[in-house]
Amino acid sequence: MEESNFVNEWVAAGEARGEARGLVQEARSILLRLGKKRFGPAPAGVEAAIKAVTERDWLEQIADHVLNATSWDDLLDAGREDLWPEHLREWNVEESKIVNGWIATGETRGLVQEARSMVLRLGKKRFGPAPAGVEAALQAVTDRDRLEQIAERVLDATSWDDLLATT
Repeated sequence: MEESNFVNEWVAAGEARGEARGLVQEARSILLRLGKKRFGPAPAGVEAAIKAVTERDWLEQIADHVLNATSWDDLLDAGREDLWPEHLREWNVEESKIVNGWIATGETRGLVQEARSMVLRLGKKRFGPAPAGVEAALQAVTDRDRLEQIAERVLDATSWDDLLATT
């Protein structure tokens, strides 16, 4: 009789575990389908990241953001970006398209920031202190190529105004 109770408890525990797994699998599946419908095909890194999540509550939180999110990246933030490193520990996120996208965005910002800094530094050496509005005008330029063109013109320009008129 004791053995029968043990087996019944073991079976019940297995069924509960299977049900929990099924709920998580279905939450993942629905989340991926909704995301694909809203944002298009999921990049490989996104699908792998979602499949790495084992907490149903977290999947539901992410799903709550489907209607307001503007992209896969936005969806995955879901206010819980602090948890991604924990869930992605087993994944090679250095080769993730999403992570590489974040890195590329940061690199682009850094390149633009450095180009602006270089224009200011070279301009100050050539023309003296920048008049009011020059730094704001340079901050408004977000195109790296344009900033590099401005930097190249430092040698030929006759003033800050002439430099900023570079097309």
